[in-house]
Amino acid sequence: MWQLFVAASTTGIIKIWDISGREAKLLLTSNHVKNVLKDKYIATIKCNNKGNKVSFSARIKTKTGFIHDSSLYVWDTEKNVVSRFDFATGQGIDQENDASCTNQFGQVINGRYPVQHMWVKEDPRMIDYFILQEDQANLLGVKIPYFFLLLKSKPDDDSEDFAKPNAVKGHKSLVQRKTMQNFIGLEDYDKTTKDALLNFSYFFAVGCFDEAFLAIKAIKSESVWHNMARMCVKTKRLDVAKICVGKNGAYICSQGLEKCRA
Repeated sequence: MWQLFVAASTTGIIKIWDISGREAKLLLTSNHVKNVLKDKYIATIKCNNKGNKVSFSARIKTKTGFIHDSSLYVWDTEKNVVSRFDFATGQGIDQENDASCTNQFGQVINGRYPVQHMWVKEDPRMIDYFILQEDQANLLGVKIPYFFLLLKSKPDDDSEDFAKPNAVKGHKSLVQRKTMQNFIGLEDYDKTTKDALLNFSYFFAVGCFDEAFLAIKAIKSESVWHNMARMCVKTKRLDVAKICVGKNGAYICSQGLEKCRA
């Protein structure tokens, strides 16, 4: 697999290199996104592990300085199309998402703006974001099933943090590990199960619920089905939640969900 490096000028010229060899090899140069940016400037930029999707956030210059643009942009280098998701409204623009699905995500992130984001290394289709808490400064990286976060101050005693091997006794690292919502309680499962959950998460996020269900249909673990049922209830997909709960053997709960739908 390629090791890719992406860079951009503030005005929208983007270059991607393959740095897996002894010398960096330039793969792509483009100024296509300049027309999208207009009076904005690229702030952060990432690409997926295939190099066919480039994502970036932007800043807007004002009389008093720069402010964050509320949108996250994704440029498909093969189709030469730029899509945008506006965190201020919780709505995607030039996307094929189901409207109801977009509104559900909008309730979670409405009024926020992107500071940092990462592509999921294991899956070139997926970008992950994490809503920062007051004590969290930045997103450092993503490795399924964890986020790695930089804290502003010492983490609480009950947080999942990593102390360096040579750290002074009694001091904690400012790097914090958080389990992704879809993987809580499922961190130690095998690769096949994690891949199935990734597919479920992807199809669920884009509103393809039939494909999402098929992705995990063969899984036998009750804890996986319980986790998926919880996710479906939170996003008000009671029809899918009923199937997940039924797979978990909780038939009374399944009947209760059916009554809620009625």
